[in-house]
Amino acid sequence: INKEDFWYYITAIQEKEFSVDQEQLKKYFPIDVVTKGLMDIYQRLLGLTFTMVEGVPVWHPDVELYKVEDTASKETIGYFFLDLFPREGKYGHAAMWQIQPGSLDPEGNRAKAVAGMACNFPKPTSDRPSLLYHSQVKTFFHEFGHVMHGIASRTNLSYFYGTNVEGDFVEAPSQMLENWVWEEESLRLMSSHYQTKEPIPKEVLEKLVASQKSFAGAKALRQMFFATYDHMLHTRGEA
Repeated sequence: INKEDFWYYITAIQEKEFSVDQEQLKKYFPIDVVTKGLMDIYQRLLGLTFTMVEGVPVWHPDVELYKVEDTASKETIGYFFLDLFPREGKYGHAAMWQIQPGSLDPEGNRAKAVAGMACNFPKPTSDRPSLLYHSQVKTFFHEFGHVMHGIASRTNLSYFYGTNVEGDFVEAPSQMLENWVWEEESLRLMSSHYQTKEPIPKEVLEKLVASQKSFAGAKALRQMFFATYDHMLHTRGEA
């Protein structure tokens, strides 16, 4: 097929073979349930304990602050801010920032790591909570992976701390961790219908999980082309 038809055929076949109604599906992803399940998964995976910190000054009433402890040692290793809803003048994309590195200070003491995460998920209304598309759940998981990369990092020098890694690797932890949004067990932990509290129907969940693998080979080859072309351009002696 022609290159310009690539995404057209992917979309057409995905709609035909994995007919998941995204508008209906998002009713199973209220943000409070997603956040609780996401935090539960990350705490279990990394051996951490998150506790919301009340009564601290933040830059907007929507912002929440959490303390992070190492579950085994009870050591407080850092803090993270969650700023999840849009407002005028706010950064319009989804991102994580390292506010303070968890590296050694000039006296040789380890500083507390501090990270901030900003997203622009739908705001709750008077009659319904914030409901996320599955793609937004994936974004949440991805950006929170960057938060954890920053919080859990242990380096002596701030220069090497957290996401201050080689450009080729900075997305790797988040891209690995976001795969939990394609697993049935973890999806059940962070979903329930916002009105009925029912779980996602099994047949819908199976179609959603199966859709991840559709065209995986073609998408991987596309990335391999980009990488090969990039190497070719940057390793040849002359133009």
